Amino acid sequence: MIVSLYIGLGWLLLLHLADGIFMLPSYIRQASSYVTLAALPGLAIYLLITSLRQPDHRKTAANIENVLPELKQEISTAVQFGLGEESRENYSRQLIADLIQRAEEKLKVIRGGSFLPVRALPFGKLAVYILISLTLISLIKPAELGISLERFIHPDGVIGNWEGIEINPGDARVARGSEIRVDVANPGRTSGRIEWRGAANGSAPMTITNGKLEAGIKAIDSSLAYRIVLGRRQSRFYRIDCYTPLLLSDIRIKITPPRYTGFQIRQTENQGDITAIRGSRVYISAVSTLPLEEAGLTFDRSGQKDVAITEGRQLSASFYVGKDENYRLWGRTTQGDTFVNPAEYRITCLEDEPPVIEITSPEGEVLLGEDMKVSLTGLASDDLGLSAVRLGYISRDREQRQDINRWQKCLAAAAVEYVWEVGRLDVLPGDSVAYWLEALDNDAVSGPKTGRSRVQMIRVPTIEDIYRSLATADSAAIEEIGRAEQARSQLNQEIDKLAQSLKESRKIDWQQQAAAEQVLKKQQELADRLEKAMEQASEDLAQRENKWSFDQETMEKLAQLRELFDQVATDKMRQDMERLRQALDKLDKQEVSRALDNLKLSQEDFNRQLDQTMELLKELQRERQMEKLDRQLQDLTQRQKDLKDRTEERPDHDQNQRLSAQQKGLAEDLKKISGEMQELARELKEPNREASQKLSESADRLQQKQTGRKMEKASQSLSQNENSQAADLQKQVLSELSMVSSGMQSARSSMRQAKNKAAAKAVRQRARDLLDLSRQQESLNQIGTDAAADRNDLANQQQIIRRQAERIRQELDNMARNNMLLSPRSQQMMQEASRQMDQAAQAHSEGRGDQAQKGGQKALAALNGAAISLMESSSGQGGGSGDMMQDLAGLSGQQQSINEGTSSTLPLPQEGGGQMSQQARSQMSRLAARQEAVRQGMEEFNQKYGGRRDKTGRMDDLVEEMKQVIEDLKKQQVSRQTIERQEKILTRMLDAQQSLKERDFSKQRQAESGRLPENGYLPPRTDKGKWTPQGLPAWKNWRQEYYPLEYKEILEEYFRSLGQ
Repeated sequence: MIVSLYIGLGWLLLLHLADGIFMLPSYIRQASSYVTLAALPGLAIYLLITSLRQPDHRKTAANIENVLPELKQEISTAVQFGLGEESRENYSRQLIADLIQRAEEKLKVIRGGSFLPVRALPFGKLAVYILISLTLISLIKPAELGISLERFIHPDGVIGNWEGIEINPGDARVARGSEIRVDVANPGRTSGRIEWRGAANGSAPMTITNGKLEAGIKAIDSSLAYRIVLGRRQSRFYRIDCYTPLLLSDIRIKITPPRYTGFQIRQTENQGDITAIRGSRVYISAVSTLPLEEAGLTFDRSGQKDVAITEGRQLSASFYVGKDENYRLWGRTTQGDTFVNPAEYRITCLEDEPPVIEITSPEGEVLLGEDMKVSLTGLASDDLGLSAVRLGYISRDREQRQDINRWQKCLAAAAVEYVWEVGRLDVLPGDSVAYWLEALDNDAVSGPKTGRSRVQMIRVPTIEDIYRSLATADSAAIEEIGRAEQARSQLNQEIDKLAQSLKESRKIDWQQQAAAEQVLKKQQELADRLEKAMEQASEDLAQRENKWSFDQETMEKLAQLRELFDQVATDKMRQDMERLRQALDKLDKQEVSRALDNLKLSQEDFNRQLDQTMELLKELQRERQMEKLDRQLQDLTQRQKDLKDRTEERPDHDQNQRLSAQQKGLAEDLKKISGEMQELARELKEPNREASQKLSESADRLQQKQTGRKMEKASQSLSQNENSQAADLQKQVLSELSMVSSGMQSARSSMRQAKNKAAAKAVRQRARDLLDLSRQQESLNQIGTDAAADRNDLANQQQIIRRQAERIRQELDNMARNNMLLSPRSQQMMQEASRQMDQAAQAHSEGRGDQAQKGGQKALAALNGAAISLMESSSGQGGGSGDMMQDLAGLSGQQQSINEGTSSTLPLPQEGGGQMSQQARSQMSRLAARQEAVRQGMEEFNQKYGGRRDKTGRMDDLVEEMKQVIEDLKKQQVSRQTIERQEKILTRMLDAQQSLKERDFSKQRQAESGRLPENGYLPPRTDKGKWTPQGLPAWKNWRQEYYPLEYKEILEEYFRSLGQ
């Protein structure tokens, strides 16, 4: 019976510890409770029966003997004798008594030896120790025994103390398919579990967040009960009722953009996100699964908006898109149900971006030309359309705007062209105008938005600005030529060194080949760099010539400078470079040597042109500086005169103060002009001592007369209202300024005279060059008589001489364009010399020595004749109408050059697509600029000599003819009519020169027949022994060629004298 009690106690302790360690689920606890409850009645019945039943001594003895083997046979024997079951006949009574007594004594020892029946329990001592251990462990937390008792007695009941613990949401009602979140506040633990029962049982761990344990039950499809388990405590079950959810379906959205955008109406289905331009109207409709009592739209930034409900389930609403935000639809049934997890949709508001506009031309600060107009071009664009473009500007601190274009039909992009007459703003030299372009879009919702270009400046130039701009136009060329001077010198040395090396070697080695290739590379780089700089300088000069007018002399100088720019790095030099490359590829020593000689000549021409360009640039800068000072002085004089007139009008005190400030400003301007005069005088000291001295004397006169000091005193007198004294001082100043202006004119005249002398000197130098070339030709002719001479070398030497002659001829062409008094005879003879040299070179290369000798002799005679003609031209003198004739001659020379350039454009070079090539377009632009310069010069000529039409005839209509030519060139539409119009212009100009020469002709002059040198060429004679013009090879068809009228008469007289 005791063993049974101990077994029951051990079972209960085992359940307590198992639940404490493993937190047995309720169903295991419930099953354990059932098993325990079922076992207790059985145990009680067993104990009751045991206590009522007579003991079986034999069985008890057997059990004792089984537990205590040492008592085996003793207890059972004693029981048998005691019960009389064993026969005593064979044993003495004393023996039986002793056995019984000894058994009783051993039994007494067993009953009093231990409280626990150690030997009677299963596993003996181990079972006792386990039972004791379980008991001690359970006594550590005696309160847990009560909890265990509750957990096993009421497995699904409330266990533990739940006061102060909040469980949310508790009992709840949720839509079918939704999720519910459960949280426990003040749990006292960092972990827990949620259990639910329903159609499907389950559990989930709870995590702590912000001091609360949280967990969720997802996809609830039916009603269920849940409870919270915190360790061994468990809450009651809470009820979650599940109902059919309230949902939206068939969502339709229609977006109507603003009319001005031109966008189409757009519709979407089952897509709640909206992307629309600002001002679009959105129509939204949907259907709910249950009838609704109320509904609405909720915007996170715009509040709420009512939704119309039709037939209980149809929803409709509309709103305008005005900003980026989120929205959602909400609704509620009569039972209080709302939409399950209502979706939040995004509204993306597209902005009508402001237009974009840029000024494409002009770029940067603009200096106004004489016409006071600016041609503006720009590009404007907008994402939805442009409505207008206007010009904004600030002049004299006033901001104004004026429309340029306004469109009825909006354009997405537009090119803007506008000629702005800035002169209407009443601006003065030195004023600046800030301007920009504005584009307006067609936004009818928020109003037209404006896009603005960058702000640029227009400056009304002063005289100093104009000439400073001209100086910057050629400064880049001067700097580039100066930087290239050392490179040119070094390249010449390398060419000479390479040529000498080739002469000393038998064949070309790899070092010489590498050196030649390096020379070619350096030459190419230098030519490209300088050619680019010259081209840019030429374009800059042409732009400034078109914008401002200068005196005729400066215009002619600019045209000459542009021609020099165009001639730098000629095609001939590039051809020689290509020949050297080809010779290097063949590794032919003789061909490489010849190619080097030709390249050296090209390099010499190249350097000569650069030096000539540099010198002309410096000369032009000095002349421009002189002209600038002259115009500044004239402007200063005029302003001083106007100031004196206003001083004599006796103005009031305030006006006197303003006049005083103006007088002080004039004094400062005079001081600046005086300093620039001294600086220019120092620059002119070496090239033109006479002009330098006159200019220096004029500047010194200002210092001696203290003109600037007098102007300052006049300013002080005006500030003190002493107008009479101020007027007297101003008169003195005007007189002194007039004297200085006269000195300036004298200095300019000295510069012109020096230039004329330099031109005559240049002509004489070319004549000397021709004589030197003639000696070279004569020497070559003598070498050619030697039969052993190398014919290829002779041909190469002849080509070198021809190249030199061609260079001189080009220089004479340039002189002829600027000096019509240079006889065409020299040019014709130079052409004949070149032709004969070509024939001689060809004959040498083909081994025809006799023909080569004849060609060489004819070339020699032509060179001598050209030299004589040049010397005669340099010694010729002009007559009474020199200034007028000189001006007209200069214009005629420029017109003739333009005519030749225009004729060369026919037929027009075109590229693959039929469009005019870039080179042809550039040539057209240059010709148009040069023709414009001649037109301006002709206008000045008509103004200057308008009263002397008896000498030149009426030439006003030539200006209009030139305008037609300029228009054709600008439009790049040159035709045969354009060429004929130019020829007509030149003819009229030459006829006017002839009229001047006929009136200037002096009868004291006598013609003298030309004499040829003794070794020169004599034309063949006729049968009668007389020379005839038809026998002259170079001019046999001169009547078919074009000459000015006066030269035709001279030629007729000349040939008549030859026939006598």
